[in-house]
Amino acid sequence: MRIKIFLGFLLCFSIMATAPVFANIAITPFFIDFDAASNKRVVSVRLTNTTDTKQTYRAHFINYRQNPDGSLVELTKDQEDPAAPFADTYLTVSPRQFSIGPGIMQTVNVGRKPMPSAPDGEYVSYLMVREITPPTPIEQTEASDQEFGVNIKALYAAAIPVLLVKGQVTAATAIAGVESAGTSTKDNNALIAVTLERKGTRSSYGSIQIMDGRNVVGEIKNLRVLLTTKTRRVVIQLKKPESELKGRALKVVFKDGRTGETITEEKAVF
Repeated sequence: MRIKIFLGFLLCFSIMATAPVFANIAITPFFIDFDAASNKRVVSVRLTNTTDTKQTYRAHFINYRQNPDGSLVELTKDQEDPAAPFADTYLTVSPRQFSIGPGIMQTVNVGRKPMPSAPDGEYVSYLMVREITPPTPIEQTEASDQEFGVNIKALYAAAIPVLLVKGQVTAATAIAGVESAGTSTKDNNALIAVTLERKGTRSSYGSIQIMDGRNVVGEIKNLRVLLTTKTRRVVIQLKKPESELKGRALKVVFKDGRTGETITEEKAVF
């Protein structure tokens, strides 16, 4: 009997940008903040299987470098930057593996360990939840009666940042640039590119609003500029076509994600 193998798995890997929705997986919250000085030792993450079949998942921690465009590059332990340390050494996760049916929710508990001898700073790792459902045999046909195959199954993953802060840290954010990024191919509305510059010893977290007078014409929420990058460039689609904004002064506002206060703002004319 000849064996026909469709090698491997297709791993479709999704990283949180601005919402806790991933292909085949719904997860909330979409980030975790720990303070080493607080009494909060455990945060519960809720994961829902959004497929129509039973799925098996594995949870573990992984480390990344954030690039200015928001993309993430996996790092090994020997690539750890003392100025942007990993949190995984001080974290636990339970359960590490579980199976749930379609539409069923599973709680995964992320805990923090004591870190009395660790230097002050912000530590960041990612909680990764991966599908690990095995491949299924392909049904034999008359044409391939002596062949055995394995279906390629797309395996999905979701990752959310886990931040652990110890001691005195500072966060400051500036708007380093605002420019036109053309128009949307879908509805021809204007696109604005905003570059944020992070300063201090803590990642920046907040939202960007584009204001035309008192009206919000564009917005992006839950935006983070992590310690592994000093700048972050994001493109925001506006609610108006570029022709309606010609010569108008728009206000770009960055608001703190924890307090809602305006951190910085700039005006731009297009």
